[in-house]
Parts: sequence; structure tokens; C-alpha cells
Amino acid sequence: MNPHIQNGIAVTGALGNLGWKLLCHLAEHSAAPRLVGLDLRDAEPGRLEQLQTISEIHTDPPQIDLITCDLSDWQDQRWRTAINEVSAVVHFAAKNPFPEATWDDATVSIDMTNNLSQAATDSPTLSRFVF
Repeated sequence: MNPHIQNGIAVTGALGNLGWKLLCHLAEHSAAPRLVGLDLRDAEPGRLEQLQTISEIHTDPPQIDLITCDLSDWQDQRWRTAINEVSAVVHFAAKNPFPEATWDDATVSIDMTNNLSQAATDSPTLSRFVF
């Protein structure tokens, strides 16, 4: 197995447009044993059903964990634990993903990226950080 995915892949902003598309694609096509979706929101039932359907179709689907957490909060152990357990992170999370975001929203997004990059540096398992 590719060592860059041997412990799994985390996707931040997993319930947003890009994050969700990537998470579903990885669930269908990746050899990673585990996928971790990190988002500030809880998943809606329809999305959980979609992941269940993907898992039922494949003979060896990855374990998929959706974790509700706040990436802008360094003390939030939910996301920090997940980062220490995976081999790769794809970072799509943003407070407001649109160009007209306020400076306050942009600052929160920068804090998220800073927190993730620091956690990635400290992680014993993480070898890839895609931003």
C-alpha cells in the first residue's frame, strides 16, 4: 500500500461542496483504509445514507468517520486526534469560501490553516498536507 495513505486520509470542510465530492470519490476509489471527514456541521441524514450506499456497493470499503469539530480551536481534541491518526490531509475548510468574505471570516480561515499546519508538523503519522 502507498505509505502516504496507509493510515487514512482526512478531508477538512468535508460537508462543503468540494470536500463532499472528494470524500465520496475517495470512498469509491481510494485504497486508503480509513477516511475522516472533518466539518463544523453535523452531517445531514441524506449524506449519511449516501455514504452507506457507497459502502454497500464495494467489497472492501474504507472505514468512514465524520467528525464534528472546530478547526479554528486549537484546544479541540476531536480534530487534533484525527490528524494524529491519518497519513494525509486535504484541507478545504474555510469560514466563508466566497471571494466577498469579510476580513473577520478570512482571519478565521487563516487560523484554521495555521492550526492544521502546526498539527501536521507535530503529527507522528502525517506525511502529506494538501491545501
